[in-house]
Amino acid sequence: MMLNNNIKMAMASVRATRWRSLLTVLGIIIGIVSVVTAVSLGEGVKQQVIGQIQDLGPDLITVRPGKVVNRDKQGKIESINFLNLLGSGTLTEQDLETVQKTEGVDIAVPLSLVTGTAKTDSREYSNGFILATSPQLLEILNKKIENGEFFSVADEKKSVAVIGKRVAEQLFNENIPVGKSFQIKGQTFIVRGVMEEFETSPLAPNTDYNTAIFVPYDVGKQLGGGQPQIFQIL
Repeated sequence: MMLNNNIKMAMASVRATRWRSLLTVLGIIIGIVSVVTAVSLGEGVKQQVIGQIQDLGPDLITVRPGKVVNRDKQGKIESINFLNLLGSGTLTEQDLETVQKTEGVDIAVPLSLVTGTAKTDSREYSNGFILATSPQLLEILNKKIENGEFFSVADEKKSVAVIGKRVAEQLFNENIPVGKSFQIKGQTFIVRGVMEEFETSPLAPNTDYNTAIFVPYDVGKQLGGGQPQIFQIL
């Protein structure tokens, strides 16, 4: 009987203050939905980042030029130089050699930017960028060639290239231009392969490697006049 009386009193109280009860229920619903949404979004981003890191490998380190963080004698961060993230500084071949000789480093791959435009007899491609790198890039990025093959150590002095999917579509108007040629600064390159699709990575969200042309490091160095612009070491 007491339970029935309590229920009747509760219902009478709700009916007497309908608007207040409605707003209370609405507030509870909004609060629960907000928490569930925030947790779901956070978990989704977490799983995406973890998945992309696992694709690249848990032991990949990216080295970029610029001193972003200033520390005191105890190693505590004193200030952060965000402008260095936007700087145009480059790494040197001595930096690359230092990384290669560092204990625990198995592979060190340079990414050097080469200025220039890719051209064929009928098209010009200026929407991407040209990168000089070493044959170990595929291994360190855990990527595959969709068509053809990547250049090898034996090709380090040859004018060959591996291109991203957007380059194949826009420069050659086809998906498999393996064996076809194009020019960079008057030098003819042969397409050795086409990379599989790259996904945007949180580690480099502004870099779309689908628009990249990869050439051997020594050849890219020659195109740059012997002064490589190494912007990143993997």
